[in-house]
Amino acid sequence: MTAHPAPGFAALDRDGVQLFLNAPGAGGAGQTLADGAKPEPGGWNRIQLAVDDLDEAMSELKQAGVDLRSDIVEGKGGRQFLLQDPSGNLVEVFEPRQSDAVKPIPSGYHTVTPFFSVENV
Repeated sequence: MTAHPAPGFAALDRDGVQLFLNAPGAGGAGQTLADGAKPEPGGWNRIQLAVDDLDEAMSELKQAGVDLRSDIVEGKGGRQFLLQDPSGNLVEVFEPRQSDAVKPIPSGYHTVTPFFSVENV
């Protein structure tokens, strides 16, 4: 296990591939989108792109004409916004919160939303 940066979240790492597990409703990934779409089991898997400056990334994507699915959302692990690729897949652009604190996953969580983060794709 790599980290437990917030309750309801864990990051696993193996050979440069990360799997993020997020309990429903935990962090920014569990929030309802502006269009009313809500996270539901089996439908909110997404690709995550980590950036150092989320505001700059959003500005560049808007200037390029990319259709964003959300505004910036603050979560326990950092800040993020969503966009949709041409095939309809959600892409999360994410700026992690800088924190050394490691917290355990609370007991009682029985479902997760998996995320994959792959370097040098």
